[in-house]
Amino acid sequence: MTHEIFVDRPIGPRAGELSASEFKTQLRKIPANQPVVLRIDSEGGSVFDGLSIHDAVASHAGRVTAKIQNAFSIASLIAMAADEVEIAANGYWMIHSPAMDTYGTADDLRRSGDLLDSVGERMVQIYASRAKKTAAYIRSKIGRDWFLDARQAVAEGFVDRIIPGAVITASLRTSPLRRYPQLRAAVVAQANRRPTQTQRVVRGNAMARWQLEVQAAKPRCNGDYLRAVRDVEDRYPGLRQLAIDEQRG
Repeated sequence: MTHEIFVDRPIGPRAGELSASEFKTQLRKIPANQPVVLRIDSEGGSVFDGLSIHDAVASHAGRVTAKIQNAFSIASLIAMAADEVEIAANGYWMIHSPAMDTYGTADDLRRSGDLLDSVGERMVQIYASRAKKTAAYIRSKIGRDWFLDARQAVAEGFVDRIIPGAVITASLRTSPLRRYPQLRAAVVAQANRRPTQTQRVVRGNAMARWQLEVQAAKPRCNGDYLRAVRDVEDRYPGLRQLAIDEQRG
């Protein structure tokens, strides 16, 4: 029997997020020798919760398969603990160096920098080991957000294969957005503004739209990913949940 665990929310300890504690509780309910499918569609979140989830997955004795629609930030690192990683044909992958909000004295800031260096190096080693790349190569790529489509994620070695025939899309006319005409209008307007190649590829995919909005918000938030998430939540109330609901069908 194959068991499923959904990683389809932001990762972290706050209400509405998937915490390491909640994930481990779900995993402990599965017999140690049973196979597990991780269904990942997440923009990431807390690096510490994510690392804890990664380690829990790695310690599971049964075979683990990660099936990805979108895996951004620490969500992509969780997938690295699986025995096999698959991605939908229209899925996206993103990795970057860890970041954090901090304040205090110069010594406080130096300690925060040391912590980021330590955590970042552990992440580099995990990605490098999985992709069979050098640590220097990974470091050279993750100083800024490194986006990969499905084929690129396979070519770089992070993903084993594209799921045959799996193109997970949802029309704006038939997705849960149809129940929210004002929000739908805002999403359509944003999609039609500055139509990049990525926007053309993912148009109609609410989760990808959410993630594009978050990336667009980062310059307004001084590059802070979690602040950008909160910014988009404020600008488009309910969009994240609609995107999750759309992916669940």
